[in-house]
Amino acid sequence: MNKSLKLLWVLAVYSIYISSCHGSDDFKKQFKYYSENDTYQDSLPREQSVMSNTEIIAIKCPDEHIVPRFKPGTDIISYNAVYMRSDDNEKESLSIKSVHGNQHHWRIYIIWKFQKIKVINCLNVYKDNKTNLITEWNHLIKRSKKQKLNIKREKDINIMLHSHTEKIYNSSISERTIVFGARTGYREFNSEHPQVYKGDTLVTFNGNEVNSEDIEFLEPIGIIQPCHPPPIFRIDNDEHTGIISKNKKLWIAKPRAFPWTFNISLVYNGITNQPHFFKYEDITLSYLDLSKRNRSEGFEEDIEKVIKFNERVITLKEPTIVSFTYHCDNCIGGEIIVKQHMTVGIDVDFKKKILPTVKYSYDHLNFKPNCSFNTNVYSHLKGIVFNKDKTKVVNLVHQ
Repeated sequence: MNKSLKLLWVLAVYSIYISSCHGSDDFKKQFKYYSENDTYQDSLPREQSVMSNTEIIAIKCPDEHIVPRFKPGTDIISYNAVYMRSDDNEKESLSIKSVHGNQHHWRIYIIWKFQKIKVINCLNVYKDNKTNLITEWNHLIKRSKKQKLNIKREKDINIMLHSHTEKIYNSSISERTIVFGARTGYREFNSEHPQVYKGDTLVTFNGNEVNSEDIEFLEPIGIIQPCHPPPIFRIDNDEHTGIISKNKKLWIAKPRAFPWTFNISLVYNGITNQPHFFKYEDITLSYLDLSKRNRSEGFEEDIEKVIKFNERVITLKEPTIVSFTYHCDNCIGGEIIVKQHMTVGIDVDFKKKILPTVKYSYDHLNFKPNCSFNTNVYSHLKGIVFNKDKTKVVNLVHQ
């Protein structure tokens, strides 16, 4: 029932379009082999060769349309040729328009490296209705057996100050760039979709050829990965909860009460055209398993959890020490580990241990070997409890 309604709707729409006297002009310009006869075997399928190591290709396909076929030498309609997509046609990853013409689209498809041959059907051609198939508007895609052109660029592009208005490659041709990622999908890099995320891939086509009336198959001119300077961690929470962040190695959070909820994110601390570049990255959260007496058992008893991009809102039920870690595998400057420690509402009990060497410097305590913490681990304390006597850190004498 739905298919019949769709066909009737298309017939109604295109009957209006045909009355404008230029219904098939665009198809004749864009597809020189466009047939007004029943014979298609001389022009279909369209045979294309992939000459590069790309897995992304673009094919120009006509939009769904209906045109009347006349009896030879008369103006009497013999039947209506219905050009329509079938439910079993492979779905494209994205479709884009060219500057010229309004009855066709460029469809973006994937052809895997192991695929030597791939058949893509733009649409089916029917006589009057979907029960009378005339032919399929197929493209037969073959990978060349010759040495393939390498279009994947080894050097990543610094996307920090790059925008969609700029070219990626230094050439005289115009560019049309497609961006895709496992988490972000496919979209064209333009004013509507100016954002690029870590893990995306930028696939650039020759813009002149996209707008050409004589070309119906394209391979990219370049494929490249975006990179960016490393980020820092940022916490968004109740504005009444104080977070002391002067010490860049260790933050202090002073929640009014527990449970305490906050949002952790990765941001670039500077000017960038891509402020959300790290939006979909995973963060590793480590936290100390403290006893009810808030006794630190050391970082060797960390509990780790991977925080996905859609799980950035964190709730802590009790005081603890947390550590956030982000592994940037291809930031500007190479592989970088971004780490941030934070104490959350803690007074730490050293369990009456004597600390032979404790040095207090501005805004943090650095515990040397033989202390209750590991070597060179920075921990920010609100106070120290020793033999039931509590001493605030601010009361310690600088030495």
